[in-house]
Amino acid sequence: MQDFEQLATWWKTRDSLEFPPPSHCSLGPEEETRRFNQKAHQVRMGLDFFSALLLKRGESLRSQIAELHNIADNLDKISKRNRVMGITGGTTGAVGGVAAVVGIVLAPVTMGASLAVTAVGSGMALAGGGMGAGAAITNKRSTSVERRRVERIVQGYKADVLELERSLVFVQTGMEALRRHDYSRYRGASAEAVWMTRVADAVCRLGGGTSARQGIGRSDGVLRDFTGGMELYFTDDDSAKLKKGSETRFANNIRAVAEQLQDGLDDVNRAWTTFSLAASSV
Repeated sequence: MQDFEQLATWWKTRDSLEFPPPSHCSLGPEEETRRFNQKAHQVRMGLDFFSALLLKRGESLRSQIAELHNIADNLDKISKRNRVMGITGGTTGAVGGVAAVVGIVLAPVTMGASLAVTAVGSGMALAGGGMGAGAAITNKRSTSVERRRVERIVQGYKADVLELERSLVFVQTGMEALRRHDYSRYRGASAEAVWMTRVADAVCRLGGGTSARQGIGRSDGVLRDFTGGMELYFTDDDSAKLKKGSETRFANNIRAVAEQLQDGLDDVNRAWTTFSLAASSV
């Protein structure tokens, strides 16, 4: 296998894999063989690039999925904390309000001593209001940080995974094309072309054919839908502030996206495993 930089350069300048089925070729035998060898070489290069790219980016992709789960857990904690602060603050305010009223009512009877109760009650009511305000400030600060983290992860994951999925589709498409050719009829077929065609046949036998490609490439749509709908969870006047009570729904959506991305990454890893088994069997 060539080093990654060479493979990456080839990937950027690669030719199209489109070529007619053998039964419809109007080319001469030599030209047909030359093109067959050329396309088989492209598939081999694509396979090497896909394998190298997965090795280079696989750990980063897994880490970003784990970080999305972590963000969802943090949002659940924020939601729980807000509920607790809201209940505590409301109870403190209610008790403080009652104490203040009682103090005022009893003031003439207690010769002013109960005014101390009024002061304490007023302080409790203010504390209760302060707890609610504090929770709101903390909530906004925390959700603002989490939103920036989500946006950063989405951008990073998309940059890492799209090229990986495209290279996999390139290889799978190329293998399907090679399987349509009987290499025994090509005089001068290269050893690489014969080997690559046998690998393509083995991949098909192992279940890595057309049906295995159905889930590949879904990450782009998943991330596009997620980012397009993210504004629904935030207030219109402040893009950093989650709507009241939306923390859990946003967290659940993030988890769902993370699980879909993991499914897509699992498909990519299964394809690589199939390629490896096929290559070792021929």
